[in-house]
Amino acid sequence: MGKNWGILPGRCFAIAIGINKYENMPQLDYAVRDAEAMRDYLELEAGFEKPYYFSDSSPPITDGSKSFSSQPTYTTLKRFLRSRFERPFLSAEDSFWFFFSGHGMRQGDRDYLMPSDADPHPNGVEETAIAVQWVCDRLLRSGAGNVALFLDACRYQGAKAGAGFGAEKQKGVVALFSCHPGELSWEIKELQQGSFTYAMLEWLRGNKGKRKTAEEFYRDLGDRVPELNGRYDKPLQFPYAIADPVEKLQMLLLANSEEKQHPEIGAEIGAEIGDYYIERSPSESLCYQSLLQPQTLIRIKAPKQLGKSSLMSWVLKQGEKEGYRTACWNMLQPQEAVVKDLDRLLRSFCSFLTRRLLGHQEKNPVREYWDENLGSNDNCTFYFEDRLLSAIDTPLVLGLDNLDRIFPYREVAADFLGLLRSWYEEANHNELWQKLRLVIAHSTEDYPKLKYNNSPFNVGLAIELPEFNAEQVLELAARHGLVWSQSEAEQLMAMVGGHPYLVREALARMKADTIPLQDLLAAAPTNAGLYHQYLRELQETLEQDKELAAAMKKIIQAGSPTRIGDRIAFKLDSLGLVRKQGDEVEPRCNLYRLYFGNHL
Repeated sequence: MGKNWGILPGRCFAIAIGINKYENMPQLDYAVRDAEAMRDYLELEAGFEKPYYFSDSSPPITDGSKSFSSQPTYTTLKRFLRSRFERPFLSAEDSFWFFFSGHGMRQGDRDYLMPSDADPHPNGVEETAIAVQWVCDRLLRSGAGNVALFLDACRYQGAKAGAGFGAEKQKGVVALFSCHPGELSWEIKELQQGSFTYAMLEWLRGNKGKRKTAEEFYRDLGDRVPELNGRYDKPLQFPYAIADPVEKLQMLLLANSEEKQHPEIGAEIGAEIGDYYIERSPSESLCYQSLLQPQTLIRIKAPKQLGKSSLMSWVLKQGEKEGYRTACWNMLQPQEAVVKDLDRLLRSFCSFLTRRLLGHQEKNPVREYWDENLGSNDNCTFYFEDRLLSAIDTPLVLGLDNLDRIFPYREVAADFLGLLRSWYEEANHNELWQKLRLVIAHSTEDYPKLKYNNSPFNVGLAIELPEFNAEQVLELAARHGLVWSQSEAEQLMAMVGGHPYLVREALARMKADTIPLQDLLAAAPTNAGLYHQYLRELQETLEQDKELAAAMKKIIQAGSPTRIGDRIAFKLDSLGLVRKQGDEVEPRCNLYRLYFGNHL
């Protein structure tokens, strides 16, 4: 287990890479010092178990019985990332941080980190640089639920004009960049460090013992880094964060003492937990009653960031209180190649549950058990019966969050969803399967057409989460220490409705910065407001689909509920951008009407 004096709950690992000496690119002065300072902080102050350190002059890395060179060349880094992350060794409540200080480049539509021997020529980048997406894929293989990248790599001035380093989304992680795409990151001689790393370590030390998220990190450094650059006569740079899904911005970078003692608090990204969870009756009571039944399937549906993960976490906690075993598989976690392949997806599913429920009792039991003469669904079902359900003596509450991740892969989705339905039916007459209590959450109804008896969406308990009402907004304000009247709640809701994420962000900002409500609301629908990163993420999503953007523009210009095609309506609803009114839709809140009215 991680050290109990660390900055986060669960186990914490990290990689720190710093490169001054490049064979084919300009030399840097303080990248090694940045990485060294980061390594020392993580190991000596933050309680990380294993910061793997790579630099121009670092000693070899010993990891168990294996030894690795720590020179930051292409071959060395690729070998380490491939070998170390061959199989999971962490769990969903654990954290893995990746820090890189050196050169980065944009080639085509991909971001690349440049090892010491990288070739910056357009024909050489793909063969000698390391794609950030590949790094993310390897890190996610660790099994950690909280993967964060800190990239101080926007330094190479030889790159051609166009989208800068940091423009590529990385699924399942939060990436924190030293500057916006198109800007450069600067080293400061007087500090003997890059301004981003200096400000980052200052922020981490200054906020120790406080609860801080990735969003708060980039927001605070967005003020501090340009201040440092200006003080030392360097061009301004503004740190930048990108997360996919955007909920990952709520990932904890620092935890308070209660969260460190109870790792389950804060383990589900985007979940409203602890003192800030607001019940939306009768959803919780219905879920609790269903949870106690031997044949259970709870289906939670709501647009993104309306509280699906929160309610799922609540249900899992009720299961724990009843003495049940619990596990939650966030389906954003598997790699794209796994999600596209039913057999790999089900093997990954079984491996995850084996680790969560049984630990490391056997070496790769899934591979040894899988029968190539059987279909994937049969193998998974028999594995559940023989290796999982038979090994526990209490019910298992199994959460599947973000189930709609598989919906675009129609054949995979049809088979996986049919499997869930078959398990539900087995509980009708099979005591072993009555142990399984399924809880699924999804944002959209745009799933593949299924035969009636193969669908999990027409059985069990359906929960469609509503937004907060005024009374609930007032209760949440009080929990944030704000003394509000009905008038303040109505003013906030006139801008953001009862959208749980938007309400919570406003209250947290007012508590932290004591900003007047009127000022917050005036700036809200602009790029200078509280929600600018969130709104820009939504805008990027719309702009990637011209049909989607055109439909949203039409809805805003209509000024009243309007009719659009069902497929587009499903997509906009799953993003939380519209509210259904019968067969018509309208913008979910005034914030969207104002912002996208000016930016689409």
